[in-house]
Parts: sequence; structure tokens; C-alpha cells
Amino acid sequence: MYAFVSQTKTALRLLAAEKPAAILLQVEYYLSRDNLSGDPFLVSKMDAQGFVSLTTLAAFPKLKALTATEDEIIAAVANSDLVALSSDKTMIRPNVKVCIAPWY
Repeated sequence: MYAFVSQTKTALRLLAAEKPAAILLQVEYYLSRDNLSGDPFLVSKMDAQGFVSLTTLAAFPKLKALTATEDEIIAAVANSDLVALSSDKTMIRPNVKVCIAPWY
């Protein structure tokens, strides 16, 4: 099994214990400011509050390569400071508190 943590073609061999961390890194990358600024497709899938469905995200090639299920994505991002789950845990978005710098 392989994980792709960035846009590079470099693949890392994963152990089962590393899978949640690899999923977290990939999700945080997809929803990062750097990625969203150049990914009109993902932005088009976001609602007015910036949420995208886990079903959509799980279908992305690098998460599919990790064989990441929606439940595994939920577990992997549960304690993330960079992304936030909706209250019903069906959608995910960048953590606005972290992504938006204070104006002072």
C-alpha cells in the first residue's frame, strides 16, 4: 500500500499503524490554502461554509490509493487542528480558526 503526501510522485511504503497518519496528512494537504488556491474542482465541491462531503474527498485518487474509508477519514482527522468535521460527520472543511490570520 502506498501514500502520497504531496503532489510529487514519491510513494512511501506504509505499515498498518501509519495509515491514519498518512490519511490525515493527505486530507490536510487537500484542504490546505496552498492546494485550494490551485484546485478549482475541489473548491467547486465546497458549500457556502467551505464544507466538502467525505464521499467526494474519499473518491480522490490519493485517498483511494490508501484505501481510506469514510470512517477511517473521520477517525484520522478527529483531533486535527487544520480541518474540522461537520456535526453529523458527513462533511469536512479547513479549520477557519487556523486558516484565517487575525487582522491585528
